[in-house]
Amino acid sequence: MNDVTKDSGAVQKESVGDNWEEKVKNAGEQDVSQAGELVAAGLLFAFGVYVFITSVNMPSQTLSGGIWYVAPGVFPAFLGILMCLLSLVQGLITGRRLSRSKGRAKQKGGVWTARRVVDLLVISILLCAYVFLLGIIYYRVLTFVFLAVSMLLYDPKHSWKHIAIDLTAALLTTLLVAYAFEGLAKIPLP
Repeated sequence: MNDVTKDSGAVQKESVGDNWEEKVKNAGEQDVSQAGELVAAGLLFAFGVYVFITSVNMPSQTLSGGIWYVAPGVFPAFLGILMCLLSLVQGLITGRRLSRSKGRAKQKGGVWTARRVVDLLVISILLCAYVFLLGIIYYRVLTFVFLAVSMLLYDPKHSWKHIAIDLTAALLTTLLVAYAFEGLAKIPLP
């Protein structure tokens, strides 16, 4: 009976050791991923600055001298500021997470796994199809389909509940964006 206890204890120690090694490996993957997030946040910030500077050179009034908030330079300026703020928030959150994980082991290898490359190709193809079909298919229908397909492809849980949530989120996002542009900002969409 002691042999059985010793054997099960040895098996238990092995599984704890394997689990620890897996945790260290996952920590390294997280560090690499978070470093990539910091780079992405920096690039988004630089792009936001570019958009804002470019929008400042656009007219700040309408051609008829009307309402200032429908002028062509206002919305891009708003988006540039928003991109800068969101990239700063992302950079701060990621930097904090990365600094907490400094003592962990680093992953041997790069950020680009085969799965991430496939994900990037699929979303790039979807985005190109969306842009190409924008003038051909009605905006709201195309936007709903693009968002729904994107959400369904990358949702790890494929239960009916999650499918319903993804489709509802795609529909509400489409309607909200259309209302914000057409109803509030009076900007016609294709």
